[in-house]
Amino acid sequence: PNDVIFDIAKEQKQIKPYFIGENKLISLFLKMDAKIVVMTMPDLDNFHIKRSYVSSDVEYIYMDHGLSSINMLARKGAVDHFDTAFCAGQHIIDEMKATEEHYGLPHKNLIAYGYGFMDGLIKTCSTDPTIASGDFILLAPSHQKDNILDSCLEPVIEGLKSTGYKVIIRPHPQYIRRYPDKWKRISAQYSSDPQVITESDFSSNTSIYQAALVVTDWSNIGYEYSFSTLRPVMFVNTPMKVINPDYKEIGVVPIDLSLRSEIGIEVTGRSADEVAEAAEKLLKTKCFSAEQISKARDRSLFNVGKSDEVGGKYILSRLSQKK
Repeated sequence: PNDVIFDIAKEQKQIKPYFIGENKLISLFLKMDAKIVVMTMPDLDNFHIKRSYVSSDVEYIYMDHGLSSINMLARKGAVDHFDTAFCAGQHIIDEMKATEEHYGLPHKNLIAYGYGFMDGLIKTCSTDPTIASGDFILLAPSHQKDNILDSCLEPVIEGLKSTGYKVIIRPHPQYIRRYPDKWKRISAQYSSDPQVITESDFSSNTSIYQAALVVTDWSNIGYEYSFSTLRPVMFVNTPMKVINPDYKEIGVVPIDLSLRSEIGIEVTGRSADEVAEAAEKLLKTKCFSAEQISKARDRSLFNVGKSDEVGGKYILSRLSQKK
């Protein structure tokens, strides 16, 4: 109910926002009578959120909130019941087509869309003179089992501190939601360390793009930082985040595995010395050029800087056809 969309709607009158609580969500979707429904939530028709039973003319569009592999990082069959998918890059189209072929599924409309959130970060970074000028390193793990916070936090922190930079620990919002007691212990552990700051306010992304270096495990934040600032990332190889254990069946290598070495350095996280060495290299040498990262970005994402226009035009064209 406190979402910023309500403030945006005050200025943009065509937007009619509603807050629907959990109790009404199921019936709302069952009685859906829209021409197009755009969702970032997967698993349509697999669990309690169903396709409309009052209209067979609804086009359901899936728009992911990241550029990671959907095949590996969503449940098996998570997008099977959508009509259309807005795809971040060619890797998503390859996954979708291979999944449909392997399991004999109906073909979806696969739109070469891009990643709107990334475009916003790129725009901000191109105009903000403070980009990557901070005197701090941002540690931003994912929330899967055995992430950095749960498996190797102390050696990683010690290695990063040896650079002389401050270290901001910014957990994934879901980590705080799921493990509030763990986060309280971590915050208390470093509360008296002047070189370490814990951050749990997610209303701003400033600490992401101002960081001199971002350290993560399997979070999208690594790609978002690198592709917006054109600076490399340190990836800690904690146990891999896998939601679909059958992801290898379709024969497409997830971008989460192939992209890491193109835009950063991978470490085990078990040794403070290993982390310190990688951090010094990333901070003080040109081991990855802006041009190199820019090329990786252009290979990975469709329509860099204009995905919103592409997505909007598709939706408007479909509405016109339905009329």
